Amino acid sequence: MCSNETVSKSNTHDETGAVFLDFAGNGNGIVDGHGSNLGIFAWLQDAKLRPIVTMGSQDTLEEKTVTVVTAHDFVNVNFINFCCTKKDIAQLWTDALLSLAYNLKQVNGAALMHLRKAYTKLTLQTDKSGKIPVKNIIKMCAQSRDDKKRLEALLSGLGLPHGKNDTINPDDFTFEYFYSLYVQLTQRGEVEKVFDEYVGTKTNMTTEQFVDFLNKTQRDPRLNEILHPYADNVRARDVIEQYEPNRYVAQRGQLSSEGFLRYLLSEDNNIISSSKFDLSHDMDQPLAHYFINSSHNTYLTGHQLTGRSNAEMYRQCLLAGCRLNNLQSAQFRNQ
Repeated sequence: MCSNETVSKSNTHDETGAVFLDFAGNGNGIVDGHGSNLGIFAWLQDAKLRPIVTMGSQDTLEEKTVTVVTAHDFVNVNFINFCCTKKDIAQLWTDALLSLAYNLKQVNGAALMHLRKAYTKLTLQTDKSGKIPVKNIIKMCAQSRDDKKRLEALLSGLGLPHGKNDTINPDDFTFEYFYSLYVQLTQRGEVEKVFDEYVGTKTNMTTEQFVDFLNKTQRDPRLNEILHPYADNVRARDVIEQYEPNRYVAQRGQLSSEGFLRYLLSEDNNIISSSKFDLSHDMDQPLAHYFINSSHNTYLTGHQLTGRSNAEMYRQCLLAGCRLNNLQSAQFRNQ
């Protein structure tokens, strides 16, 4: 992606296959950083930097600059400018970065994959001593003062440093620790409710109960039985073997609540089938040339004026393929 005459780099791969680039100037390149769009032709506002980055061929500075724009929202936007010696190299960088940014598998990845990416980001953002600042974990996971207190208590409970100015050795902060923080912070009560409905007073879900869950709760009833066969004990045991963290429980063909959650967060339970990632229609026509599968008064179970409202209708419309649903909020006198 980069040549030795421009900016040196080192690649880090995580378990999801994502690539993280660490750039370091070697005298021929310069990075002006402050942190999703990607593009070239960025302008450097600081006049003092322009002579420094005017190097190599006679291509304009804008043609030799690649700008990476990152943000969690549209207000707090950060820019990183990569300057090289030739516009051809800048174009090469841009094409490679865009191929990563628009990778359909990455964009539509499962929740567990994004958790691994978040964890990898933390392990890369170390201080000079190579340790993870606790403040980075708090910044990523805590949205309020109460969240911060809970997070510090959880870190302490795991036997890890938890002070704002403390640091954690990456060897001590494995993904399992990070995943444990996520589970305890989010407290997915709705998942526990579904799990308890199947196991009752038992601790673990049997293979047969898991088959029922896959076929009756998770399966779309409109699917063709030949093209999309029902799950059986073999399929259920394969899933249990893959996602159940307790080997003893897995050998018995059972699934704990922790393994159940891991399955729900995995690519085997992704909301979008990987076969649907690619566009299957011509999407280059004007917007007015397309029909949008939509619904009006989505919440009604019957007549527009006399029908009753029910939140179940949103589920049914989404299952039917509607991608534009009508939401309305009203306050009644007796409520």
